Amino acid sequence: MRSASDEVVAGWQQMPTEDNQTIWVSPTASLTASDFESMTPYVNPGDIWFMKIVLTDDGAKKMRALSIAQMNKLIALVLDGKLIWAPKVQGEIGKTGDFTGSGPHGLEMAVIRRLIAIVPPAAVREK
Repeated sequence: MRSASDEVVAGWQQMPTEDNQTIWVSPTASLTASDFESMTPYVNPGDIWFMKIVLTDDGAKKMRALSIAQMNKLIALVLDGKLIWAPKVQGEIGKTGDFTGSGPHGLEMAVIRRLIAIVPPAAVREK
């Protein structure tokens, strides 16, 4: 997870979004895989895939600080150097949350598999 902006920020990396817009992403990650306590894939009745996440206590502190700093601004989920999605922060984020993605069916299965691959094995729970 990284800070992001829809306006040019010197030193930040320019990345395309799914809808062919451009955002700028901080080169410094605020949270990494080690900040996740668990990730559980879910699908809702509308066939929308998402991940329920639980952060470590340290990860929750980092996420809270990131969400406060980026209030009404973007945060980016970057995976393997690719922008997965960049929602606008609407409120303070704490220990739990959902990664919903922005595609018509939420997160792509390939992204879910990759997210599962980067967290410690004990942190992945099957639903």
